[in-house]
Amino acid sequence: MRSPVRPVCLFAVLALVVACTSTSGDDGTVKEAPPAKSASSEMKGVRPPAAEGKIVRLYDWSLAKTPLDRDATGLRASTAINLGHAQELYGRILAHQGPRTVDNTFVLYNEMLMHIDASMQECGLLAAVHPVEDVRNAGDEGEQRMSEFVTELSLSRELYDALASIDTDGADAETVFALEKELRDFRRAGVDRSPEERERISELNAEITRLGVGMGADPATF
Repeated sequence: MRSPVRPVCLFAVLALVVACTSTSGDDGTVKEAPPAKSASSEMKGVRPPAAEGKIVRLYDWSLAKTPLDRDATGLRASTAINLGHAQELYGRILAHQGPRTVDNTFVLYNEMLMHIDASMQECGLLAAVHPVEDVRNAGDEGEQRMSEFVTELSLSRELYDALASIDTDGADAETVFALEKELRDFRRAGVDRSPEERERISELNAEITRLGVGMGADPATF
């Protein structure tokens, strides 16, 4: 069976916080999920719902469709929309009852990461190159907000257990490899540590993010 997802690595997303970024040109497809309660139509390139089970392209993630002439208000709104979609998908993953499959868990996980990645790369790019200070500040804020959420995900034992319980019988080799890599990186991030240790890891990640964003904004202060 062909993989229904082109996975985005959670831990690669986290690394974007302290790196010079550019807007992604990936236009991967995802399996349609039930319509979100939040207003998906606010996202540029949103597609109408399709029949259940059909593979559709929910968003056009290509650079050509990424508006680079954002003002600060527009960038903050875009960040909030992407974060809202990601948080909703996270909640749906955790709330699922019954056997876990690639379709009902890993596809949603992948779509969640696509929203995070799209926002992180857009914010990182505009924070680095936009001529208007307020827009650069909005980009820095967006990176920090997304990074905090990514840290929460990386240390979520519930999310790890949900992914670990996916039945991969019949899945192709690429999907199995991607899932195994994600689970490995969760463990490397400290998801199997004690609650106290995970809290300390979260604090350290927050400090790393603050320093990384600050260095990008004004290297002369470091």
